[in-house]
Amino acid sequence: SSRLVVSAFCNLAVMRIGAFLPVALGSTFNPLINTTTAGAPASFSFPKVKGDFTVFNSKYDNETSALQVYRDNAVLEAISYPGAEYNFIGDWDLDTSAEKYNLVIMAVDSNLENPGGLYVHVEGTPTASDVTIMQLGDAVPGRSGETFTYIASPSIGTWNGVTQVSFVGYSNAGYRAIWVWSRPATGAATLRAVVDNTKPIPDDEQYLFQCLYSPVVNETTVVFFGSNCGTSSNKGQTDENGYGPVQAQWMRTHPLGSTTAASHALRVEHLDAGIYTVGIHSSKVSVVASQASKTPVPGQPNTTFNAFSDPVVAGDFVGFSGLSTGGIIGLYRFDATTAGLEKVVQVGEAIPNTNSTFSDFPRGCSVGANGEVAFYAAAPETENFGVYTTTNGVTVTKVVSLGDKMDGNTLDYIGFGQDGYAAESSTLALYFVYVTQPPVAGIWLYDQQSSVLV
Repeated sequence: SSRLVVSAFCNLAVMRIGAFLPVALGSTFNPLINTTTAGAPASFSFPKVKGDFTVFNSKYDNETSALQVYRDNAVLEAISYPGAEYNFIGDWDLDTSAEKYNLVIMAVDSNLENPGGLYVHVEGTPTASDVTIMQLGDAVPGRSGETFTYIASPSIGTWNGVTQVSFVGYSNAGYRAIWVWSRPATGAATLRAVVDNTKPIPDDEQYLFQCLYSPVVNETTVVFFGSNCGTSSNKGQTDENGYGPVQAQWMRTHPLGSTTAASHALRVEHLDAGIYTVGIHSSKVSVVASQASKTPVPGQPNTTFNAFSDPVVAGDFVGFSGLSTGGIIGLYRFDATTAGLEKVVQVGEAIPNTNSTFSDFPRGCSVGANGEVAFYAAAPETENFGVYTTTNGVTVTKVVSLGDKMDGNTLDYIGFGQDGYAAESSTLALYFVYVTQPPVAGIWLYDQQSSVLV
């Protein structure tokens, strides 16, 4: 079957200084870069990792940001667009399948409000030679008189010499679609919509895909989050917060202690939500799991899925967090080769080597090409907030938690995003803040095979 590639959205890291009682752990953490490094920026994004490459955004205190690209522990290049109309890098994805890596980059204007350009950057080349996929104001293919007004969530991969980029794009007339840009080794590139807001939702076809998020491209399909949105104008009634009846009830009775509802990975406000795939050439939509299909929740008898995070993908595996009609959050893994949906871990299950249990999974998960899952979890005790992995969907192993210490310093914040794990190099990329005066933030790599931070 076709191989899928890892992609997800950009998570901006924010320093948060607090206090708690740490649990001592005799480990030494050696950073890739931190705020005490000569010439280092004042802040970073959550890092993304693929193979031997780690990429993160920096220079948030300036009008122009830059992507920092590392291979192992050595910096390869810094990518920025100084002086350009769209000079701040908002999101990106990395393709390492060729001799030189490709980055798809979404640039925004310096006030961080208007996503404006989508470019492909080839390793080691000047940004002036980057390939422009599209920009705001460009004509929308097949839509007479319409122009692009919004773009988001690019992902990239190359198969048999064909580079493909998927992204979300909206028009000035309200047209919403997931687009795929394809460029063969020779010949012209093409851009086409593969699913849009005229497409009926499977198993509830009187309603349409009004919301489309976080597409991940592979050779023949795109995986995405889709829904009928959450407003009363398109389906059902919502409360003053925009939540549907069941989601609103869950939000009232299950406060998100580790994060706010707005920043939680779950999109609880959406109606007829689900994780779907769509054929790039056929435009056929298939269900991974959805509300409308009443997909049973593994590990929770007599319940179905009621809300989802955006998907992450690697190899033949799709990962996501889900909320059941029973009000339980869990992490789940779909195997495209068997069409099997499995539970990874759920709220209430034991945290290894503690007397505590998981209470939330606020940032979704990251998936490896062999089905491994890495995730950030919350717990009733602050010291058990941290990053954990599982290789078989059964055994959970801690990587690091807020109860640990870094060179004798208390950890105050751990950042781990949905592109934070690469199975091919057994590496996790993490963002840390630890309490010193002033506090120190930085990027660290964790080698899962040797179980040390490198």
